[in-house]
Amino acid sequence: MTIKDLSQKTGIPASIDKDRWRRKRICLDLDAKNQLQLLKTYFNAKAMFPNSPIELKETEQGFHIRIFKNHSVHENFQTRMTLGDDPMRISIDEKRLAWGLIDWIDTMFTFKKVNGKISKEEDYNIFSLPFFFRFPCRKPKAFKRLN
Repeated sequence: MTIKDLSQKTGIPASIDKDRWRRKRICLDLDAKNQLQLLKTYFNAKAMFPNSPIELKETEQGFHIRIFKNHSVHENFQTRMTLGDDPMRISIDEKRLAWGLIDWIDTMFTFKKVNGKISKEEDYNIFSLPFFFRFPCRKPKAFKRLN
């Protein structure tokens, strides 16, 4: 979906004033604990916004990524769709945009309470994790040189 399609669908002009948009961050919700997907999303976000700080948080079901940057509503939707945000969050935010609830778009909670249990976000540094190769650490005994 392009910015032009989104503005036609919602009726909000594509050139919305950035000062009216109160958000200073773009949030992504990755619902799987897939570290390869997290790395892909992180490096794509870093390539798209090289001067913007990016924050990673681990949740009970997945990861939250926050990109701190001034943006418009349409840039928010375009970035979230490009980087693979949760499709359910995007569809809910499209409905909020259609209803005129611009301040409720891209809401991300830092904790939630389910069945009396509180789960919080925890800081996460994917670069501090050990990396394992599946290659043998030495040559097998049956290895012969081909000279």
